[in-house]
Amino acid sequence: MRLIIFGFLLTFAAASLAQNQAVTLGNDPWPPYVLSGEEKGIAEQIVCEALERSGWGCAVKTGDWAETLQLASDGSLDGIAALWHTQERAESLRFSTPYLTNRLLPVYKNDAGLIITSLQDLANLRVVMVEEFAYGEEVDNALAGQSVTRVKGFENALNAVQNDEADVALIDELAARGYLDQHQNSKLAIGQAAMSYRELHFAVSLKHPRQAEIIAAFNEAYIAMLKDGSINRILDLDWVVTDLKRDGIPDFIYRSGEIPAASETFDTVYPVNQQAYQMINQPGYTGANANFVDSKMAREDFKAATDAELKPKKPCHYDNISGRVICPMK
Repeated sequence: MRLIIFGFLLTFAAASLAQNQAVTLGNDPWPPYVLSGEEKGIAEQIVCEALERSGWGCAVKTGDWAETLQLASDGSLDGIAALWHTQERAESLRFSTPYLTNRLLPVYKNDAGLIITSLQDLANLRVVMVEEFAYGEEVDNALAGQSVTRVKGFENALNAVQNDEADVALIDELAARGYLDQHQNSKLAIGQAAMSYRELHFAVSLKHPRQAEIIAAFNEAYIAMLKDGSINRILDLDWVVTDLKRDGIPDFIYRSGEIPAASETFDTVYPVNQQAYQMINQPGYTGANANFVDSKMAREDFKAATDAELKPKKPCHYDNISGRVICPMK
């Protein structure tokens, strides 16, 4: 009996350790993903909620990006809340499953007369990019030999275009839209065609003694958050799409609860990973080969789902250029 009680106490102590141990993460401020101050960005909310569901505490500190990466690599920080994968980073960090996808879009002056639908259209243009951002081989190879300026922070990249120091900035869509929302008098326009996609990960330092356990716990909790509509709630979107069962069929997931008033304005389906973008952006894709799930039941197709859940909105349609499903205002 004593042995049984002792074993129970050890198990309880181990569980309590996980419950009380905080995972301290770092990032540079990157609205809307990571915010400085008390308010949390969408990446912070997803990562911390997933960790807290798994019994781990979660804190995110903001600072210089290059210094933050180094601190996580040498184990002074437990990890990074939001970053893109590279082979170099994987040498010192264990990466989670991707939990969001960043669409890299061109931003230019709205009177520039530019039509940019691919990386090739950036030829002979002055391009500004964010230093320390891992844009990926596709972008780096396409822009090799071109006039490219690297600046600190996406705001400085946008200011360079605004001040005629560059023709086009290549930055994340949500960051660009947030900036333009705050600067209503801006003369900038955002292109609709993505130049590249980068999947967003959570990562833990390989020097953390429980790094594998933490990543596994996050991955499991994240899937649960997709299924119960928590990701929709954090992103403030009616629909997200992913391949939950990894069977090659996209799963459209409706947010739980009542339809918010914001649903009567422009709305989109947000693909949470690059594979989902590719699935719904295939030529001729109509949504027939997909699963549509809400808090009540599965629907046969996208029209049935939107008719049931998004009334009285007009029928939604796929926009092949932007890779989005758009539900216009009524």
